[in-house]
Amino acid sequence: MYSLTEKVLDIFYPMLRGVMTKQVYRFLAVGGVCFAVNILIFHSSYHWVYKPYQISTPYLPAYMFAFFTSLAITILLGFFLNYYFVFHGSVLERRVQFFRFSYSTLLEAIAGYYLMRFFVEKLLWFPTLALIVNVAIVQTVNYFIQRDYSFKK
Repeated sequence: MYSLTEKVLDIFYPMLRGVMTKQVYRFLAVGGVCFAVNILIFHSSYHWVYKPYQISTPYLPAYMFAFFTSLAITILLGFFLNYYFVFHGSVLERRVQFFRFSYSTLLEAIAGYYLMRFFVEKLLWFPTLALIVNVAIVQTVNYFIQRDYSFKK
């Protein structure tokens, strides 16, 4: 199963070999999978659960509940995909890696929280568009944090 997943993950790498390393390519591929899952969960939970049932508070509107729901699921998915397919070979123990990954993701979630509120409440963007831009910004920084901190060799 692991070998099959690697083969599917690396299907487009030969075309991009001259542009980026395999690690950067896999990080982007894994990030793309997590991004798609994140958007799917966010959109579904926002439009079919939180917004129709008016689940919100003054400090956490419905779109923020959806944000944290999708974040909780994609933290676990992102860790395991990064651990097994991107940053293997780290000398750190898995529990240390998971703690660091979760800690950095928590910091990213805080940044994401404020970005979401800014995009939706100040710029009046549609929540799904705000999430897409939010994730693009946060994940760009995330690569360097994960590479140099969470999965340090």
